[in-house]
Amino acid sequence: MSEKGENTMDCSELVCRYLQKIEWSKKVMGGNTRILYEFAEKYSIYLQKHDDLDYKPQIGDIFIWKSSSGMGHTGVIIDYEEIPNKKGEIEGVVTTVEAISSSERPYGMADEIKMKGVIKLKWKKDSYHLLDHKVTAQRSPCRFYTPLIHYSKADKKVNWNKNNYSFEIIKK
Repeated sequence: MSEKGENTMDCSELVCRYLQKIEWSKKVMGGNTRILYEFAEKYSIYLQKHDDLDYKPQIGDIFIWKSSSGMGHTGVIIDYEEIPNKKGEIEGVVTTVEAISSSERPYGMADEIKMKGVIKLKWKKDSYHLLDHKVTAQRSPCRFYTPLIHYSKADKKVNWNKNNYSFEIIKK
């Protein structure tokens, strides 16, 4: 992928490309964060949702949250650590790869940074960026999901018909 592509793709495209790369789906699913979220809610056998707030994200998990308007955010977990803070309490720290255009203060940085494109950053698991996002408190919570079932056993697709879409599961 070109640098221009990395700087212009959105978060859902990045995650859909990741899911295809790990052979969860045969082709890149065409959909936004709302569609990923709705797929995960409807087909938990393929994207296992972790509702336990104490869940420790695993490498390869994804996170998803969305607002009532359908806007949201998603990314890929590439590491999870438990690090003692200044008070000696253990904090979960999640390293993500995501496509984002925003300004926030990632874990370990003194100042807010402006992010654009595909980026690798660390976040506290219960930070504003993940489990404590203002949108998630009132609407759909941010949760971690584990991709399950290789496409050779069940391929997953989004079918588009004008402005509508449907999910298709092709069991083999």
